[in-house]
Amino acid sequence: MREYLRNDYNNLVSLYSKQDWLKKRKTELEELLKFCDSESQKKIIISLLEEFSFLNQDLYQKKLNKICDFIMIGSGFNEETTQIVALTKTESADSGQVVLYHLRNSLHGLGWRNFKDVNKLGSAKKIYNQGFNQIILFDEFIGSGQTIISRVNELKGLIGEEFYFRCCFIAGMEYAINKVQEQGIDVYCPLKLKKGISERYSGIDLRQAEDDMLNLELKLAPWINTKELYKYSFGWKGSEALYSLEGCMGNTPNNVFPIFWWLKDINERNRKHLLKRVESGF
Repeated sequence: MREYLRNDYNNLVSLYSKQDWLKKRKTELEELLKFCDSESQKKIIISLLEEFSFLNQDLYQKKLNKICDFIMIGSGFNEETTQIVALTKTESADSGQVVLYHLRNSLHGLGWRNFKDVNKLGSAKKIYNQGFNQIILFDEFIGSGQTIISRVNELKGLIGEEFYFRCCFIAGMEYAINKVQEQGIDVYCPLKLKKGISERYSGIDLRQAEDDMLNLELKLAPWINTKELYKYSFGWKGSEALYSLEGCMGNTPNNVFPIFWWLKDINERNRKHLLKRVESGF
């Protein structure tokens, strides 16, 4: 064990026992702890990683199966009139299309084969005109709730008449789900997450944890090309998310603390970042 990690040995052993995926990222984790300036900064990093929801293939499939059960049984929708629509708007591929592909295959395997899968929001009107007036809006992750509210309003304008819809996500922030549901939007999400710091700490411990994270972020590059770190502080819209999918199944949401995925430090050096995020403009 390297000298600068000697005092962290017991914490790392405990962390690896809880988060098996980190065993494959020991170098990145060691670099992250070395990046810390104090024991309290290391403590918050380890604490956040202990609470991290990292879905490997098996866990991911279990979440997909729960969504399949909801769509087939809980939604009240009919196979012959249901379309499942990715929240994608741009021409670039995104995680919504990836998880839609996996969901489609899972539903087919369970015998649901007459629904329509739609990989772009703008195509939903065309499919609606074919008689598929029950719509499942589907994406991997709900972070702040802002996007889904905007997409629902856009879809209502696009279709221009009454339709039935539900929203499904693999995972999401509990506060965002509550905000969306307050708007009268029905959401099914099998993995609901608390904010990593502000919903887990209180009092003096909260202030210390926030200070430690802010000081760590100050050691990151304030800009990467057109992307400003300030907008992602504590995760997009302050989401404080602790979530990612394994490998090529997904793309770490920008709602996750940037200390885990931001590419460069304040000296413009590339970091061995713990999580992968493909971000337009990086």
